[in-house]
Amino acid sequence: MSIEEVDFGSTVLCDWCSEDWTGRPESGGFLFGSKATCPTCAPRMEALAIEEDEAHYIRARCPADHSFAAWVLGLRAGNNKVRFLTGSDALEWMRGKQRGKQP
Repeated sequence: MSIEEVDFGSTVLCDWCSEDWTGRPESGGFLFGSKATCPTCAPRMEALAIEEDEAHYIRARCPADHSFAAWVLGLRAGNNKVRFLTGSDALEWMRGKQRGKQP
């Protein structure tokens, strides 16, 4: 198993719909758990969170005076990386970790 890392630099994608918000001026959206929720997805996702009694997972909202893209980059504080587990044993490692068998 190996861990591959991809640095997305200043790219900002919605974690729900994958729409590219890089450099766009629009404000809105929120952080749901660790997922950046864009202004387009926010109304639908907030309604769903309320319906499922999960609104408490909305951890922060984009301020009106910030673009969604700039706000997300600020939250990530320079760490705009995604890590991927690769190899035939990666799935077994994840299953063991979920069961608390591996650190």
